[in-house]
Amino acid sequence: MEGDAIVATARAALVSFWGVALPETWTATLRFDPPASSLEAWDDGCWRATLPGGVPAVATVTLHAVSGEAAAAAAPAAAHALDPTGFEAAGDALRDEIADWFRDAPIPDRDDPMAAMAWFLMWENTAAPWGTRWTRQAVVPSKRHYFRGVWLWDAAFHAVALSRGNVQAQALAADQLRLLADNAAPNGRIPREVWAHDAGTGTQPPGVMTWAALALADRAGDDALLAELYAPLSANHDWFVRTMDSDGDGRCEWSREDSGMDTSPRFDGGAVEAVDLQAWLALDAQLLGRIATRLGRPAEADAWATQAAARRDDLRTAFWDPRDGWFYDRRIRDAQDPFVRVPTPASFLPLLVGAATDDQARAMAARLDEAQFLAAPFGLPTVSVTHATYNPTDYWRGPVWIVTNALAIWGLQRYGLDPQAEALRTSTLALVAAGVTPREYYDSQTGAGLGAPDFGWSGAFYLLLQGPPPLFLDGD
Repeated sequence: MEGDAIVATARAALVSFWGVALPETWTATLRFDPPASSLEAWDDGCWRATLPGGVPAVATVTLHAVSGEAAAAAAPAAAHALDPTGFEAAGDALRDEIADWFRDAPIPDRDDPMAAMAWFLMWENTAAPWGTRWTRQAVVPSKRHYFRGVWLWDAAFHAVALSRGNVQAQALAADQLRLLADNAAPNGRIPREVWAHDAGTGTQPPGVMTWAALALADRAGDDALLAELYAPLSANHDWFVRTMDSDGDGRCEWSREDSGMDTSPRFDGGAVEAVDLQAWLALDAQLLGRIATRLGRPAEADAWATQAAARRDDLRTAFWDPRDGWFYDRRIRDAQDPFVRVPTPASFLPLLVGAATDDQARAMAARLDEAQFLAAPFGLPTVSVTHATYNPTDYWRGPVWIVTNALAIWGLQRYGLDPQAEALRTSTLALVAAGVTPREYYDSQTGAGLGAPDFGWSGAFYLLLQGPPPLFLDGD
């Protein structure tokens, strides 16, 4: 003990976040505030601390060089002699590695510094395999903020962007999908997050991994990855249908982190029959049907197509409110008003998957200029600026997220609503380009970047929005 913080010191066995063991001549001190109630060595050189719940915690790691006789005893002095040629060789190797990464990169304008930064971050945010769960390289959301975690829809969208790069980038994209599939639960659920030594118990949108797998197969001209992933992707879809429908009405439900919109006021009253989840399941079934066709499984392809059509039909009729001209989530239990009237960008998912009628799509587009819905100085806010919970800087309760903007843009494009789509695309690209690095989310009143810096999927969408639209916008 030192003060009232638990302190642990380790030599050699302590592994850094990026998988590098400390030399024998270094030690590390770990401090926790508030104090940890216990600290124990775990497997593969990791440490596990037990901290108080419900309060923010800070862990500080301090490295110490052991000098004098202790250092001499730990390792031969010659092993630590500086060799300038080694530094030069390492620098040359690094330059070559980055040059290889940028070869044939999907950067429309080489003079655009944000596009170069976005592609660089796909490389920079890549972490080496480590622990019992990370058996492959993984692109984390941000090395400066989200360390040893991979989130399902982040990883899938990273893979979509990477699929447009060279062979090296495509191999990294495939590893993102395999890493998630490798960690699927026995019941078929692909986890929301995968840590170095554990996998989460939640989920995230179905369909995005299937989208990425098809994008990769199309780019490579090879269906081997589809054959490899078809079973786990199908099992994940079936898990949703079996377990995420508490009242058995065929409409799946979720809340909070499972949706990806962790703190959205959509869920302040609990889980909902979610408009975005029905759309994601429709998209997943549509794309699984395409894979089944390519793998020579026509009966399965027909079954998937039937599921996709049924979900689109239900979205068009049961989730549309003609009074407001808007798609809403539904309450799970019957009520006089079946809708959860919280306007968010999730309402554009029916357009993305082709579930809306032309009239419904036009009505949605018209609402973009209304503050009661999603008009804001910088759009699209993650909830209407007139909603009681709106806060332009509070995570999923008012800021702009580039992912939801991109999905809305592509939904508008699918219905030929090009003026509205182009206006939102241009403003979204300008919002990201105004900074020096992509941010996790943005203030919908000022445009200021918020959350994690070097945020991978904001950069990924910055590139994707300057390229061709998603492969599935051509319909079935």
